[in-house]
Amino acid sequence: ELGLKIEDKPYSHDPYYLIPEFLPDQPAPAVAQTWENAAGPIFHFRFQHHFFHSALMQRFIVRSARLAKSYDLLWRSGILIRVEETVAHIQVHPEEGLIEMLLRGARPDHLIERLKNEISQIQEVKDDVGFLLSLSGLPDEWIPLEQVKQGSTHVVSTSGKVLELAPFYSLIYAPQREEESKPLNLKELADRESGAQLLE
Repeated sequence: ELGLKIEDKPYSHDPYYLIPEFLPDQPAPAVAQTWENAAGPIFHFRFQHHFFHSALMQRFIVRSARLAKSYDLLWRSGILIRVEETVAHIQVHPEEGLIEMLLRGARPDHLIERLKNEISQIQEVKDDVGFLLSLSGLPDEWIPLEQVKQGSTHVVSTSGKVLELAPFYSLIYAPQREEESKPLNLKELADRESGAQLLE
């Protein structure tokens, strides 16, 4: 998963490939413009792991690039995607061993679950370890996702502060129907897209 064939035409003699390693180092102005045009409050999601391979973000981009609305929403260390009515600005910080994800839109819980599932498929993660949620991004307001599922009304932040869980409910995926309980797969959504918008 180091490259993505953008055109899926079976008999194309000159196909186009997306290679994340050769993307620009910095995001294009379109990333900030698209992000600012998104509506709603900003929510924070993070994946941090003691073992963080540099290819994690490359593989993530290959698996989800077709969800970007244009080529200039991709750069070597990040991507901006839209899924349904929610936008995610995703940036890797390899020196800190983390992926920072900012979300805006109607269903952040659905996109957070998809992002979590996608990262878990790329890098083996057990019991949601390493995934953190925050409403503000402030250092004392990050809560471990693994704690959320314990059924308590309060959670302890990574800095030791006790927080009420209720304000975080909009970020926590809770299936309403049995068919929703199946894992949400970001790559399957991306595979349905043609990728043609990345060639324009």
